[in-house]
Amino acid sequence: MQTLEAIISMFVFVAFASFLMLQLDNYNGIDDSLYRYQLANDVWRVLYLQGDFRDFGFTSQSLSRDSAQTHLEEIYDETGICAYLGGIKATSCPSESYCKEKISSIRRVLIDDGSPRKTTLSLCIPG
Repeated sequence: MQTLEAIISMFVFVAFASFLMLQLDNYNGIDDSLYRYQLANDVWRVLYLQGDFRDFGFTSQSLSRDSAQTHLEEIYDETGICAYLGGIKATSCPSESYCKEKISSIRRVLIDDGSPRKTTLSLCIPG
């Protein structure tokens, strides 16, 4: 009788485990939006804590603040993630590359040449 119970229990376990394993293959997307949002916030926080936003100003071609670019370059070297600050490419991603996949974007208030301005920090994977 115990052998029969063990066989039935094993059959139910194998059927249930097979069902779960087959379902894992069909699920393609894990919701990582919170991770992406936190990554952008972490990049912003690094720049803020390094003091890169003091006396900050934009020019039409590039960022006028070299220290922000330096820290964003270090982030690019470590992670391979390009950063755009206020719509201006702030990292030296390969010039022929484009933003293949946008990771995240956050909007924060930044003091730009003495006046507050909403600025967007965008992170993307170069293509």
